[in-house]
Amino acid sequence: MALVPVRLAAGSYSNAFMEIGVGARALSMGAQFAASRTTDRPFFWNPAGLAFIKRVQVSGMYGNQFGSLTAPLGNYHFLGLALPMTNKAVLSANWIRLAVDGIPVYAELEGRSYFDRLHNPALRPSGDPEGSIHDVEDGLVFSFAQHNLIDWDLGWMYHRVKVEIRSASI
Repeated sequence: MALVPVRLAAGSYSNAFMEIGVGARALSMGAQFAASRTTDRPFFWNPAGLAFIKRVQVSGMYGNQFGSLTAPLGNYHFLGLALPMTNKAVLSANWIRLAVDGIPVYAELEGRSYFDRLHNPALRPSGDPEGSIHDVEDGLVFSFAQHNLIDWDLGWMYHRVKVEIRSASI
């Protein structure tokens, strides 16, 4: 068995759908939601906020993208699960999907340049699509957060400082 390194290349907009955001409340606030700890979707806006979750939470969202309510160009889906564990830790699994249907496909342009197509009408495209394709992009995000309470002794005889640290990893 041999391992062959493979370099994957993506275009400029690879995973751009992950920047849309989740949650109607957060999106209606202009995505100014990073400091909120009351959300059920902290994996996206504030991963350390997962440490505040005390019970199992399931959340979902559907949103039309790039069109009207009756005929959207894209469909945006989100489904998430936050699962509290022992030791004030929380594990979160989230699925985000953007699906776009009916993307028109056009024939390859004939001729070597615009000048060739301008002077030879046979090389001009008709403007009619040859068919359509569908694009689906999925993203899975797994997060872990833990609430740490440290009793810090600074050497004073009667006073100890309590420090709370919420840490998260995505």
